[in-house]
Amino acid sequence: MTEIEAIRARHAVRNYTAKPLSPEIIDELSQEIEQCNRQGQLHIQLVTENEDAFKTFIPLFGRFKNVKNYIALVAKMQGDFYVKSGYFGARLMIKAQQAGLNSCWVTSTYNEKKCQVTLATDEELVSVIDIGYSITNGR
Repeated sequence: MTEIEAIRARHAVRNYTAKPLSPEIIDELSQEIEQCNRQGQLHIQLVTENEDAFKTFIPLFGRFKNVKNYIALVAKMQGDFYVKSGYFGARLMIKAQQAGLNSCWVTSTYNEKKCQVTLATDEELVSVIDIGYSITNGR
């Protein structure tokens, strides 16, 4: 799937199957995250097989089901870190789509305290992108 095809196919998904991510997909995403972190001077992290951030939190908009995998957009609070987080987050969503995964950008409907991320004192968890295999194709 090309980037353009992935952009056209990608849509927000909140309900996932219980199917775990394969080691190959985890490796592929991890490599892309490393590149994004290097280029953007960020601290983006991939969290797999952990549903705590979405399990008990009742969101104001939309419900999430079986979210066990997410990309945590973490950045030092300096300069244009929000812009960089957005740019590289979008890049990772397209990469996930190309790998056969679905995703949803999540800004406030998760429990930040239960996210399994490492934060330095000068860093912020900007948002997360849930990823996985959608229950339905949606559109």
